[in-house]
Order: sequence, then C-alpha cells, then structure tokens
Amino acid sequence: MIIPAPGNVIVEVDYSSFHVLTLGYNAQSRAYMDLARSDAHSYVCAHMLRTRIKEDTKDELELATREHISDLAGWLSLPREALLDKLGWIKHHYGKGLRQQAKAGILGIGLGLGVDKLHSHNEASFNPSVAEAEQWIRDNPQATFYDPGTKRMRRVSTFPAEIQVMLAQEKLGKAAAKALRELLEKLFPEVFRWQFRIRQQAARDQFLVSRYGGIRWFHNVTEWNAQQGREVPGEDAEAAIAFFVQNDAFGKIREAMIEIWEETPWGRMMNNTVHDSLVFDVPEHQAMECAQDVARIMQRPAKMLKHPELCPEGLVCGVEVSIGKNWNELKVVRLEL
Repeated sequence: MIIPAPGNVIVEVDYSSFHVLTLGYNAQSRAYMDLARSDAHSYVCAHMLRTRIKEDTKDELELATREHISDLAGWLSLPREALLDKLGWIKHHYGKGLRQQAKAGILGIGLGLGVDKLHSHNEASFNPSVAEAEQWIRDNPQATFYDPGTKRMRRVSTFPAEIQVMLAQEKLGKAAAKALRELLEKLFPEVFRWQFRIRQQAARDQFLVSRYGGIRWFHNVTEWNAQQGREVPGEDAEAAIAFFVQNDAFGKIREAMIEIWEETPWGRMMNNTVHDSLVFDVPEHQAMECAQDVARIMQRPAKMLKHPELCPEGLVCGVEVSIGKNWNELKVVRLEL
C-alpha cells in the first residue's frame, strides 16, 4: 500500500481511456474518439447484450435491457447527455460483469492482441464459471478434446472431472474472445484497417517513428507460414500495432509532467506514475489546489497530436481525480476548472 508522509494525502490524476482515444486518433475515427470520451466499454457491452438475451426470457433485468437497447443503432446520433445516460445505465447494471469483458477486449484489441492472447491475458473476464462449464458439459456430452498423452481426440466425459471443467472453460472463453473481436471488427472497421496498414508499414521499413520522436525497430512483423501458404503475423506484429497508440499517450504524459514541473510547485511532490496517471504526495490542505493545477495542465491540447479535422488545436483527453490518505482510500472528487 502507498502511504503519504505524515499530514499529507495522495492526489492521483488519471487520464480517462487515453489509449482508446489515441487509437481512435491514429485510425482517424471520430466515432471511436467520441466513445473514448464517453464510455466505449458500455457501448460495446450493449452490442454484446443484443445477442445474449433470449427471446423467451422472463428475467426482469433482461427484459429491461432489451427495452433499453432497442434503439441502440441510433445511440451515436444522440445528444451527448442522452448518450451518457444510456451508457450509464449499462455500466450500472453490467459494470462488474459483461462490461469487464468488453473492456478487456477493447484494451486488448488496441494492443494488437489476437484471439488466443486476448483470451489468455483475460481468462477471468472471458471464461465462464465452473457451474456454467459443468452445464455446458451436460448439454454437450459428445464434445471431443485433444489428449496430448494419447495424441487423439477424446470425448469430454472420458477426462477427469476437473479437467473437463478446465477444457470447457477454455473452449468457451476462447469462443467469447473470438466473438468479441468479430463484433469489434464489425463496429469499428476503420480501426482494423489502420492496424493492418501500420503492420504492413512496420514490416516494410522495419521501424516506426512516433510524433514525439520515439523510434522502435521491428525484425519479425510478418513471417511465411508454409503450411498455410501465406504470410502471417510474426512475433513483432502486436508491438508494431501498439507502438503509436502507446507512444502518443506516454508522449503527452511526459509533456504534461514537464509543464507541471516548470509551472507549479507540485512537480517536486510527484512520486509516481501509474499507467496513465500521475501521483502526488502533498499536504492535505493543498490537495485541491494541487488537483486543480495538475488537471488543468494534463487536459491541455497535446502539442504533437493534431489533426486538421479531428483536433486542429491538439488532442485533448479528460482526467479523473482521486484523493485519499492512502492508496486504498482514494475517492473520486469533482473539480470546477
């Protein structure tokens, strides 16, 4: 646990969905950028729900959800406050469940993860419960799985009970990851087209240079697969896709850190950076002043991330501020900037 000095509190200022925003910026997708500033996770979750609610359901939440998402096709045309209300309802009812799966998928896709890695990095989000896996086994007694010991396919019922559950969970988890990736490709084709172009560029040039001057070399973005008779993504493919998304975000964070150091007293009180956030250890009576100064600077337009139509003055990302006497007691506060 992170504990501040006596008489001090922790102030954390965190960029909101920054990597989702920089992905939309790089793909030049206004819709994706707008969702990053709203709640892309709840929006994708709503689309996932469309195929999960059975026609004959009697469940009250599912019935309410079906009514709530009946106009889903027009959500992106709604006024911002109306859209936020729609997304907020989804987050309230599904925030600790299906929405977490959507979040894992969006973040994973932004880093170029394929289905297998998307699943393996987020098994807790994609794999069904033990009870759900056991029900699937009862419903599919003829299902077969590969046995590495005998090098043959065997019926699921011939494996030990614990192994049956593990195999079913993995199969269903991978299927969920595959379905989510296919949904994202359908919702945001421009994002995947951009990722393909960047991967081809990295394979051709063997390096990429970011807007902030970062350079990374790539040696195996694609490789020939003789069995398939075509080129397939190599071990550097994911890193190439993630490069601009990550470097743009961290370049802006460094830009803000320098400005905070030069313009305020809080730079000397910054003690950590966690993902997309900056963390400060400040006297309790100065906490709100620190939070306001830091939030104001972090929300300035990015000097190096400009687009004549999407963000001519520079890309702006909102922040969330939390204050607490230790890491475990941080609470979100609202600021008037």
